[in-house]
Amino acid sequence: MPEASVSLGVKIFLLGFILMFIGILATIIGLISKAPTSASYGGFILIGPIPIIIGAGPESPLILAFLFLIFIFLAITIILFRLRFHPEA
Repeated sequence: MPEASVSLGVKIFLLGFILMFIGILATIIGLISKAPTSASYGGFILIGPIPIIIGAGPESPLILAFLFLIFIFLAITIILFRLRFHPEA
């Protein structure tokens, strides 16, 4: 019997769905737990070359540093893919 191949788009869609499901479960578990909580948030918005950084709470510098590292990783990944698949650009 031939092996069925699943396209990359379907795999990425399923990965996103699974991650959203895990996030919803984590939120529900956090709401049910009786442990004391504190909130921290951080955001990194890039409009052209201008970064907008938003954060509040005791853990916000750590969150913002993590978001910045993710941004750098994604930027490098996009540049490398562009160079690999469109070397003339």
